[in-house]
Amino acid sequence: MSRSFILDFIETRRELNAPKPWRRRVVRLLNNLMTEYLINNEDVVIGRIYREHGIKGFCKVHSFNPEGLFLREGQEYTLLSEDKRRQPTTLEQVQVFQRYFLCKFDCFENPEAIEPWRKAELVIKQKDIPRDGDEIFDFEWPGYTLYNDQEQRLGLIKHLERNPLPQFVVQKESENQEFYVPLTEDWIVEIDPEQKKIVMAIPEGLDDF
Repeated sequence: MSRSFILDFIETRRELNAPKPWRRRVVRLLNNLMTEYLINNEDVVIGRIYREHGIKGFCKVHSFNPEGLFLREGQEYTLLSEDKRRQPTTLEQVQVFQRYFLCKFDCFENPEAIEPWRKAELVIKQKDIPRDGDEIFDFEWPGYTLYNDQEQRLGLIKHLERNPLPQFVVQKESENQEFYVPLTEDWIVEIDPEQKKIVMAIPEGLDDF
């Protein structure tokens, strides 16, 4: 999928009307197109170092979010190398460079210092992820309970898959069985992050789980 296609898709989605409070949150979620990796209950991988660039300690970073929304100057990160070494660091400078982002971290003064950290993952604390209002990210859906618009409890969301469209993988509570529900914004009646609850009006014929 090309970057231009992704950006066109994002711009198109932003033009949608937002008559309900949850709609903007869900549209933002669908726009992220971000491959987030949850390490544990606190840390998320948001990118990866490709290699060094120039002689002043800059490196090329592949951001899993195509817009680089999670690369912010002054933000603290942790670098996680392929052999599981960890290096706390602060992002001093960032700018777009071709299909990468040029980043200057305070722990690197020259290209020789970066070389051992090629392919290192860039980790951020969940609490430090910038949000737009009540935005919900993919990794936060597990544990939500899914209800239909008759307030019948359908099951517990295990995770969100993108193949490529987003769909919930739901564990049916009455038996050891999983089923899929597309994350379609027009089906959503209510989202309650505090109660970890989502209510969806699933069309007839698709609700026989």
